[in-house]
Amino acid sequence: MAKFAGEGEWTVLGLMCGTSLDGLDAARLRLRCSARGLEAWTLLDWQEAPYPAALRADAEALIQGETRSAAAFAGLHVGLARAFADFVRARFAAPIADLAGFPGQTLWHDPEGAGLSFQIGSPAAFATLSGLPTVGEFRLPDVLAGGQGAPLVPLADALLHRDAREYRGLLNIGGIANLTLLPPGRGTEGVRAWDTGPGNTLLDSFARLATGAPYDGDGRLAAAGRALPDLLAAWLAEPWFRRPPPKSTGREHFGGRFLPPVALAALREQHGDADLAATLVALTVESVAAALAGAPVDRLYVAGGGSANPTLMAALAARLAPLPIATSAALGLPPAAKEAADFAVLALEAAAGRPITLPAVTGVRAPAAAGLFAPGALHCF
Repeated sequence: MAKFAGEGEWTVLGLMCGTSLDGLDAARLRLRCSARGLEAWTLLDWQEAPYPAALRADAEALIQGETRSAAAFAGLHVGLARAFADFVRARFAAPIADLAGFPGQTLWHDPEGAGLSFQIGSPAAFATLSGLPTVGEFRLPDVLAGGQGAPLVPLADALLHRDAREYRGLLNIGGIANLTLLPPGRGTEGVRAWDTGPGNTLLDSFARLATGAPYDGDGRLAAAGRALPDLLAAWLAEPWFRRPPPKSTGREHFGGRFLPPVALAALREQHGDADLAATLVALTVESVAAALAGAPVDRLYVAGGGSANPTLMAALAARLAPLPIATSAALGLPPAAKEAADFAVLALEAAAGRPITLPAVTGVRAPAAAGLFAPGALHCF
């Protein structure tokens, strides 16, 4: 990996499929580095595609604890890598990139209980099938060294978006929402970040139950309802919200364990679906507001699937007023491309031998690097 150390320019492809299992994302960046690290960047292009239905169903089943055979699990592990390789080769003209970052799909993230974080989607398979040198296994080294393994993007946020004068908050509303706080300056000193709680994961699960759609399109169901104060207060009483950072979470916590099917069925008997959807939107908004409390942020930049939900964004703007809110497009990255772009940066940092996690963010004892480099074959397609 010495090729990527020191000064130079590289085209790097970042890949992403988030907690919501709503799609495959890829962003291609041109990154220029000096001996000190990243100096300049350009977004070349980005693409997105639907999550293959069969892979999504199998991944959902595993996340929900259903039993699958070893053969089925192996098929999913390689199948997701193949789906990404096919997607990349179909959408990007050769030569595709000098390097790729492939974090895979998180199936289980429990750094404090079991002390593990597990992703499917073999980086070695992706490297072989795409021909691209690939960095993978981003989370586990940090977890094994005592960290949370998440959020990972704050390092990339600092390198790409820190400003000399503006105190920036970067909020990603994926399945889980996470917040990065970037005080004015350079580098990573003073950067803080943590997961704030559920983003879209509970909203999407409820939309599938209530409407049969994979998500609440344009937030229409929630817009037709009103948040239920007593229910919202009960949800916000969840002890996880009061824990200080470092902290991370996932569907293991904010999924069926947080809102069991029996409890949800009882709530639907008492309240309309629109009011329940509106209360879930309020849960996301209130947990973000609590995370921002006391931070002297000048502007909040939002990315992820939640940024495309006008009901959620309007509720967030009303709750945080007068704080100005924009999407990450104002920083040069379309919201749907931001996390993939972050993993392009993390891949190059790891390939150059630099750590990708911040002790102040994950609680790791010492900065950790990504865990796997698969050489591929440069520009073989």
